[in-house]
Amino acid sequence: MNLFNQHPKELQQKSSLFGLSHTDSLLVYALVYIIFLIVIKAKVKWHPFIALLLASVILGILAGMDIPDVADAVQTGVGNTLD
Repeated sequence: MNLFNQHPKELQQKSSLFGLSHTDSLLVYALVYIIFLIVIKAKVKWHPFIALLLASVILGILAGMDIPDVADAVQTGVGNTLD
């Protein structure tokens, strides 16, 4: 059973980032996310929490989530972690 074919049809047909599929684009975004975290922590010397928060919001927006959904996901994730 291929798990990649279980995405909704709009995600399967959605083309983004140089004609890659949505799933492939998410993998590229994840790599960019990791590089961004390393650079912002090592070069800019930001606090890790702020760097993770900013990078997570940017990744959510790039992944195609609506801004209110990104805010809800961050609030739920941080809330569950701190609870």
